[in-house]
Amino acid sequence: MQAALFLASMGPPFQQPPGQEGPSQLRKLFIGGLNHETTGEQLGQYFSKWGPVVDAIVMRDAHTKISRGFGFVTFASVYSVELAMADRPHVLSGKTVDSKRAIPREQMAPTLTVAGSISFFQTFGPPPSRARKVLLSGIIAGIHSIDALRIYFDTFGTLDQIEILNGSGLAFVIYAANASADRCLMHNLGRHVVNGQTIHVQQFEKRSSTTTEDECNSFSSDD
Repeated sequence: MQAALFLASMGPPFQQPPGQEGPSQLRKLFIGGLNHETTGEQLGQYFSKWGPVVDAIVMRDAHTKISRGFGFVTFASVYSVELAMADRPHVLSGKTVDSKRAIPREQMAPTLTVAGSISFFQTFGPPPSRARKVLLSGIIAGIHSIDALRIYFDTFGTLDQIEILNGSGLAFVIYAANASADRCLMHNLGRHVVNGQTIHVQQFEKRSSTTTEDECNSFSSDD
């Protein structure tokens, strides 16, 4: 088990590092590909193997109450997230599920300190390649939620992370593979319709500190 090796690397006796509780966003996992019969209770019970779970929810359709095939697990400690991630893949109710951190990895670096000599990037991996990251413009609050974007853009390939920049009309999608990002970019020349509204997709390019403002202005009109 990879988790056992990880624990061994921390040196005996194993103790959860102090001060690793952290904000709830850092303690949350996105779980995709769930069996539609899996309940929130079963989800929490399964992941409690890696530490105390404070919340586990399966997302359901607001009208039919049928599972949407994904959910979230929030641990009591960031350290439990590390252990669960080290033990992938996870099989729940007969299905191999997709487990990812619920926030972008690049946002974790300035906040999270990993005990011992293991550096952040050794534990969590390097920031995502720009080739896997695409920029979405035309995001409308109340119409384009994280869930709506995840369901739509997952059709082009496995997603790593999604982030909406509140108030800017922009969002970022990070795919697990470059080919998935390419498929998304090539679809309908980058014009996508989500919940009846057009979203423009382009390759993410890091510019200056004023990038967000510049990009908001450049996509303010819909041709």
